Amino acid sequence: MEFLSEEWLEAARAELGGAVEAARASVPDLTVQYVVSGTPSGKVAVVARIADGALVELGTGKAPDADVTVSLSAPLALAILAGDLAPEVGFMRGDIKVEGRHRLWLLDLRDCRRSPTVREALARLAAATDPLA
Repeated sequence: MEFLSEEWLEAARAELGGAVEAARASVPDLTVQYVVSGTPSGKVAVVARIADGALVELGTGKAPDADVTVSLSAPLALAILAGDLAPEVGFMRGDIKVEGRHRLWLLDLRDCRRSPTVREALARLAAATDPLA
């Protein structure tokens, strides 16, 4: 599947919906605006919204009420997805820009990202994602 295509986002919603709920004890309520450059479709804006321990929105678009905005390249996003790069490392290297309530994304969401159910869901999604050209 093409990274961040509608097909990919549908698969991501299916994979991550249940995984995030399974990790609900460690999931803060937040809205993340991702800006991903270098995708097959160019720069893509994606909104991820978590409420009451559930992924309630994941799709393209802009979120004027985002708690945090995360800007990164597609290769970095795929490295995070595959588990080859910790988001904190990309941030510390300056490769990932985080604006707004950065603690929510960097620290408060970390336990969710590291939970076995979320890691397994991300690994399946990474395996189904086409490599970038």
